Amino acid sequence: MDEIVDYIFELGVMKRRHIAGFDHFMSQSSSTLASHSQRAALIGMILADLEGADIQKVATMLLIHEIGEVRVGDTDNVAGRYRDPADAEHHAVADQNRKLPARLGQLLTGLYLELENGETLEARVAKDADLLEHAFSAKEYLDQGIQGRRAWLRNDDYLQTESGKQVSQKLRNSDSNAWWIHLNSMSAVVE
Repeated sequence: MDEIVDYIFELGVMKRRHIAGFDHFMSQSSSTLASHSQRAALIGMILADLEGADIQKVATMLLIHEIGEVRVGDTDNVAGRYRDPADAEHHAVADQNRKLPARLGQLLTGLYLELENGETLEARVAKDADLLEHAFSAKEYLDQGIQGRRAWLRNDDYLQTESGKQVSQKLRNSDSNAWWIHLNSMSAVVE
């Protein structure tokens, strides 16, 4: 039981560790591994439903896809030129999941590797959701006047699902504040 408790405390680091890359162009705090994983999982559930994939499998893949970065850190494309972050992360995930009961550890390691290999529909959906979550974050920063991540809004070439491409196209022409402006308007007040 001690190892399980340690594992859960280790996952708490995800609430504090920030996503790499955004710090190259802005000084304010960016998303954490936990906030990114949570929204990516929800995006993944939507895409899984649209694509006919296993919703729970995709959500689980996305909830765990960053756990290795608790140990090895998040590496952006610039730092990735100088070391192999995938190898270190794979090793970290395997070590982390050994702390869990055998069946769960094997399940999570298998889902992590399935996502990394990208060969199943669920893995492709999860990868699109991961990329789209970054695109949504970039759009939110862009709408605040922070220009550095505009390239994330042109990621259609990397997306593998039709639903992911449609969401990406819609995202580019959307206002990240529109969802609440309507809800907050006087016309939305119910008497």
